[in-house]
Amino acid sequence: MAWPLSLIAVPFFLVLPGFAWRGLLPAYRSQDEVEICFGWVLVSVILTSLLALALAVCGLFSVLRLCSGLALIALAGFGLRRWRGRRVPCQTGNPSRDLPFLLVVLGVALLLYLPPHEHIAGGWDPGVYVQTGANILRTGGINYRDPMFAALPMEEQRLFVHVRNGIPQRFPGFRIVEDHGLISPQFYHLYSCWLAIAQGLGGVRWALWFNPLLAVLALVAVFLTARTLFGRAAGYAAMLLLAGNVVQIWFARFSTSEMLVQFLTWAGLYLFTVHAEEAPRGYGALAGLCFGLALFAHISAVLLVLPLLAVVYVRHVWGLGRKDGALLLMLVALTGLALLYNRTVALRYFDLLRFARLLVRRHAALVGDAGCAALGLLLAGVHGREWCRRALTSRWTRLALVCLLAGLAGYALGLRPPIVAASRAARVLQGDSLNRLLSNATSLRDMAWWVTLPGVALAVGGGCLVAWQGLNRRNILCWLLVVVSALVFFHDRMIEPLYMFTLRRFVPVVIPGLALGIALALVRVGRGGWMRRSAACACGVAALAWPLARHAVIVGTADFRGLAGFCRQVAERVPANALVVCDGYWLAAPLHFLHGKTTLAVSDPTPEKCAGVHAALRRWAAAGRAVYYLTDGTPPTGDGLDFRPAASFPFCFRQLEMSVRRYPRQVRERR
Repeated sequence: MAWPLSLIAVPFFLVLPGFAWRGLLPAYRSQDEVEICFGWVLVSVILTSLLALALAVCGLFSVLRLCSGLALIALAGFGLRRWRGRRVPCQTGNPSRDLPFLLVVLGVALLLYLPPHEHIAGGWDPGVYVQTGANILRTGGINYRDPMFAALPMEEQRLFVHVRNGIPQRFPGFRIVEDHGLISPQFYHLYSCWLAIAQGLGGVRWALWFNPLLAVLALVAVFLTARTLFGRAAGYAAMLLLAGNVVQIWFARFSTSEMLVQFLTWAGLYLFTVHAEEAPRGYGALAGLCFGLALFAHISAVLLVLPLLAVVYVRHVWGLGRKDGALLLMLVALTGLALLYNRTVALRYFDLLRFARLLVRRHAALVGDAGCAALGLLLAGVHGREWCRRALTSRWTRLALVCLLAGLAGYALGLRPPIVAASRAARVLQGDSLNRLLSNATSLRDMAWWVTLPGVALAVGGGCLVAWQGLNRRNILCWLLVVVSALVFFHDRMIEPLYMFTLRRFVPVVIPGLALGIALALVRVGRGGWMRRSAACACGVAALAWPLARHAVIVGTADFRGLAGFCRQVAERVPANALVVCDGYWLAAPLHFLHGKTTLAVSDPTPEKCAGVHAALRRWAAAGRAVYYLTDGTPPTGDGLDFRPAASFPFCFRQLEMSVRRYPRQVRERR
């Protein structure tokens, strides 16, 4: 799409639908300009997500069709506002004192989050997301058929598949579901739908820039949640600490769905807080939509459902659940659709029974805790409202919650079992690599360079402070979501501690929760005279500046920078009707999905596989087909294989690998 049209189309996705429908929601007494503008963007994201995912599931996705649908939705919103007597011009909120602070912090954060990592290669999660978005844009659907691959004889198909865990894949992350060429992209696809929108507007560059934009929106959601729950000072501190967190910076540049889940989760928490405090009509339904949409973005979002249902039940016992019907309806409806989506569209990616067995086997203690919590909820329902309130606010309950958080922190940083099971690692690595891996994985303390131990102590102190002061209808959901996510992922044994990538499960809820906990502790310390305020400010500056200075190499490095341009350069040298055979899949996948080339990848080569590939190459050459062989080594030679050099592409990119002294190997050159 041409640049002027692309810029005109952006408001259709991020502003116009929310501008039309946000005005139908009733204003509440503390609403200001920041919340009004954020509401426009949030409602637009919700409506665009629902329509884009529906079109992709039906195989009808296109940017023009999506723009047309959103324009009709906006017209319907304007018409409904006029019919109900609402003014079409935007609602005006209270003047916001926070706007200058927000603009400065968001501008600095955007500078930290750019440029994004250019990991568009095959074989890793960000590349799979970007390639799936390109495939949705090209084919209009999620699952697709590859007629060229299906036309190959079965013995030749086996030569060009990537097998992982016994599952054949066309490329890594693209599973072959049926022999006649049906391919199912891995992961959930809401994030890839947004990447398809960005690629349709501005190509791969816009798709890579979408994640930093999501990170900025997530900062606003965390700020509004913290300000609504704990006051303006806590909102300022939480936003600053999260914006400068090393993990947040790295994942803001990393094109995976964790940042979308973070935005939806904390936007849902903000809406639920407004709903719980003021109970205006419509905000509960929007909160349910946010939490429900997260189920279509990442598998870990299932952890949001049970705490939310528990809180709704407790509110019902307290006599506060009369207006929770819309929230519950939206959550249950989207959860049901997500289960149907898992059985139909997300083929072979999520098995509910297998997940339940894995949860019981690996998290037996957590399952027992969940059973105790369910028993407590049952008792609350039996004994009624007053008993429930007394039990939740009693000194013994608050003391138990404080001990739970302290025990969690001690377990995570001291007693936690090795992150890598030695038997599994031994099958992958040998010698020095294995020893280094295991020595760096004894507990989270050995990987806690991304957050200081004083920072962890402050965060736990902030969480304990909330628990000791008493959970109430406003803060109980936020506290539960952070603690439940921390319990699951601190307890989980990760597979490989690959630099920052290992921490991806903490990004949606736990990392913002840590920032909020530190902010609460600092605000509590700063209450009093100027000396205490000065000490709190000094601690906050140290917590923000020291990790950034310590890990300046990480913050200042854009991984795989130049890879998008390199792929485009290679694609321009290959004719449109040529067959491209690649050594490995790292370049084959982006050439196939992003540039429309007919590619085959030779992965995990063995002498037998290489012999079969050479025979297939000879057959195609004899048939007069143009074949290009891309390799960083020597092309195959022999009878009938006289490849002539067509082009040479020397390049150098930053390679993300196993950490060496907690930093990646900086530069790896390939020719």
